[in-house]
Amino acid sequence: MDFDTLFETVWPWAWPSLALIAWIVAWVWALRRTRKWLAGREAATPLARKVDAAADRALRGLFVGVILLGAYAWVLWVDFPPEVKDFVETRVSAWLMATLLLIAFVVTGVFLVRKLLVFLATRAANSKSVIDDAIVEALHRPLYLTVVLLGVNLWARLVPIPDAVNDYIARGSETFIIVLVVLLVDGVVQGVMIAKAERSKVLKTSGVVLRTAIRIAFYTIGGLMALSSLGLDVTPILASLGVTSIAIGLALQGTLEDFLAGLLLAADQPIAVGDFIEYDGTHNGVVLSIGWRTTRILTREDMHVIVPNSVLAKATLLNRSRPREACKFTVRCGVHYSSDLDQVSRVAMQVATDLQESDPRAVHGFRPGVVFDGFGDSSVDFAVWLCSKTWEEHFGLQDNFVRSLHRRFDEVGIVIPFPIRTLDIPSGTTLRIDRAATTPPAIGPPVPEPEPGAEATPEPAAPRTLTDRDRTR
Repeated sequence: MDFDTLFETVWPWAWPSLALIAWIVAWVWALRRTRKWLAGREAATPLARKVDAAADRALRGLFVGVILLGAYAWVLWVDFPPEVKDFVETRVSAWLMATLLLIAFVVTGVFLVRKLLVFLATRAANSKSVIDDAIVEALHRPLYLTVVLLGVNLWARLVPIPDAVNDYIARGSETFIIVLVVLLVDGVVQGVMIAKAERSKVLKTSGVVLRTAIRIAFYTIGGLMALSSLGLDVTPILASLGVTSIAIGLALQGTLEDFLAGLLLAADQPIAVGDFIEYDGTHNGVVLSIGWRTTRILTREDMHVIVPNSVLAKATLLNRSRPREACKFTVRCGVHYSSDLDQVSRVAMQVATDLQESDPRAVHGFRPGVVFDGFGDSSVDFAVWLCSKTWEEHFGLQDNFVRSLHRRFDEVGIVIPFPIRTLDIPSGTTLRIDRAATTPPAIGPPVPEPEPGAEATPEPAAPRTLTDRDRTR
């Protein structure tokens, strides 16, 4: 075979193949540059990152369409037999063109939606309301799915498919619309609740429980509506759900009790995240979170205590952070009976007032109080009222006050007595104190034994200083 014959045989196949390769290489280069440009852009918000991810997926779909279009042109240009070209032009052409139109429609729609979302996000960021931000965030997924839904319906109108398939697509589209509405409403509600969580104690404390309950309700109603749109009778499903819910309720009684208790805590709000609480008289700490089943508490020892919501709902709670964060407390003390009570009151009031203004844990401007409230066994008792910013900070403020008051009392000579007991012994009573068996013998000359028949003369006891132990007997 000479060169001319070989050229005439190979060239009709070579140049379309070379053109297809050049077509694919050019589009690969263009798409890679575009994807690199999208990846190099710094997304300022999570919504911008989601939008760029959707655009990247659209570019991949566009690449598939480009390959299909190049393959279709290659089949028409290559020297195939006439029956092959006729089959491609009559049977494949309609499906291919509709598919290419679907890809082009989806890609164009994705980029238009991207532009719209970026514009809306910019406008929403400049406003003070959080509702528009939640709406823009919730529109992200439904809008893209709407573009796909419209493209599929357009594709179904163009391709030669049976009428029954068209009916299924139309019914599926109705169901899909219900799903989109549920996603949109759920996204808006969830976004608003998350955005307002920082300014609402209810949402900050029990936002997880409330969002979970609302999402379950939305998805349940939306699922039933979607099944009904597909032509299914939901009455047996509702009946079976009733029986199933009873069985599940009996099997998961404790879990459901905790979940309902979490809803009650969210509605009644006896505690909130950040509150210092005491329950059952033995446990105390700061509330970290209230989940759909448990509540997490951080104790003063930096340990996490996981409490079931049902236990917390039944317990007697002492909320140290309600009705306000500031905490009033008393410090008790006692002075000797010989003390000048007016001087004691002035000194204690001065120390408390100075500390209330200088200590960063104290509430500045609060006026302390000194009240004598009883006669103790060894002292005149009084209480000093102080106020700290939080219950946790009152421990440090109390410690500082006790140290300062003790130091000040020493300076002015006010005595804080220890417990004292006075022994009143009638006259003529002989007091004998026996030494303990473990006491070592006294060092000195031995005591002579009394003679037989002689009357023992008691010797006067040596002076002895009573110890603190003797004073308390």
